[in-house]
Amino acid sequence: MLRACAPDFDDLPFRGVATVGIGRCASVVAARLTYVGERGYELFVPAEHAIDVHDEIVTRGKPHGLRHVGLKAVNSLRLEKGYRDYGHDVDNLDGVHDVGLSFTCDLTKEFNGKDKVLDAASRPRSRRLVSVLIGDNDAWPQPGAPVLRDGAVVGDLRSVTFGHTLRGFAGLAMVEGAVKDGEFAVDVGGRVYAAEASLRGFYDPKSERVRG
Repeated sequence: MLRACAPDFDDLPFRGVATVGIGRCASVVAARLTYVGERGYELFVPAEHAIDVHDEIVTRGKPHGLRHVGLKAVNSLRLEKGYRDYGHDVDNLDGVHDVGLSFTCDLTKEFNGKDKVLDAASRPRSRRLVSVLIGDNDAWPQPGAPVLRDGAVVGDLRSVTFGHTLRGFAGLAMVEGAVKDGEFAVDVGGRVYAAEASLRGFYDPKSERVRG
């Protein structure tokens, strides 16, 4: 609802950052970023203005259908998009290439672990974090469920939930070997459900909605 609160701010490009006024606060830092796979913003608000900025956004957003949602909704949306959550999908034992985050490393600069990143970049990928989609709405998989390729276990789900846009269970899994080869499935309590696997999220894989 940033457009409703600060109409002149709509031209901020993807990943752009600027300071806007919302309500009685003239110093809201807005970053054109999103964790839910849609065009959106992250707002950084001085603590003393948190309540009045919230109330201003809610008031102006009502005519546009704005309403509160919880973390379950955020989790569902980010998994449909394939966004990672550190501590759930990624930990400090994973390499940036394995989890698809090598673009975050500026190799023109020095940083701890740079040698390992360069070494990993020179080797073929032996495992990858992939988006998984299970179309059967009766599956109800949980994190840790085994992921199979052609009947053999090749990994496990790190996060999974129902994706209301995709109308199926969306998750992220670390799997061994090539992603394009074979037929994937997920074992849920001994029952095997067919699944799709992709290096990109299944919702807006080219990020056209995020960048638009």
